[in-house]
This record gives sequence, structure tokens and C-alpha cells, in this order.
Amino acid sequence: MVPGSFARNWQLMKLARNWRPGDVGWEIVGRLLSDPRSHMNAEIIRIASELGYEEGSKFISRFPRDTDLVTVLEGFFLLTGITCMTEEEEGVTFFSLQEGEGLLADAIPNRQVTAAYMRGCIRAIAPEAEVSTEDGQMAVAMEGGVRA
Repeated sequence: MVPGSFARNWQLMKLARNWRPGDVGWEIVGRLLSDPRSHMNAEIIRIASELGYEEGSKFISRFPRDTDLVTVLEGFFLLTGITCMTEEEEGVTFFSLQEGEGLLADAIPNRQVTAAYMRGCIRAIAPEAEVSTEDGQMAVAMEGGVRA
């Protein structure tokens, strides 16, 4: 084939039309996280938590200072498509939710990373909240209060 020939140009057009480069970033992260020998696991989870904290800080900054944090946290769960059960007992609100579901699970296809991101967001929105995880369930306990 001669450079600039019709056949060459046709093949290049077919290639350009059919080639769909994918986002391999999550594939790489997924493989790193699935390797138990990898020292990167803790670092990836730490970074996800930091990113969650940054996003949560941006989210909470849009609210006035006297906003009820329980309402904001519940709104965050609703906006991100996370189904949660809410109970209130002696002034403490308990949120019970599935770890790694909703829009975050679509954006972050690894449950460990999703959970770390969520914990970071929660820490930014409601610093006093206590977050625990067990068997894929996340529990958030916080006293009702306003943003200071």
C-alpha cells in the first residue's frame, strides 16, 4: 500500500470508527486491590478517603452554618442513591446502609474504595459522626446538631 492511497485511508477510517479506547484506570486499580501482596491497597484506600473528604467539604460548604447535619447527611445518602434506614434514640440518629451502593458504586466499581470514599464524605459533612463497617453494612451514629 502506498502512503496516501485510497486503501490505506479507508483502513484508517475503519480503525478510527471502530476503535473505542476504554478507561483502564479502574481495571488497573481493581487488579492492584485484588492482589493481597500489593502494598498499594492501603494507599489507594487512603486516597479514596481523602477524595471523599474533599468532595464532602465542597458539598457541606454550600449550606448555611445553621443547617442540621442529620438532614444534610440524609440528603447526601438520598442524592447518591444510597438506601438507608434511619432510627433515632435518645437524641442520637443511626443510619444503617449497604456499603458501596448507589451512584458511588457505579462511579467506583470496588466496594473497599467506595466505602473509603463514603467515610471521607461523611467525615467532612459530619465530623462528630461515628462510622463503623461490618459484613458489607455501614452504620453511622451521630447526635443531632448544626454545622458550626
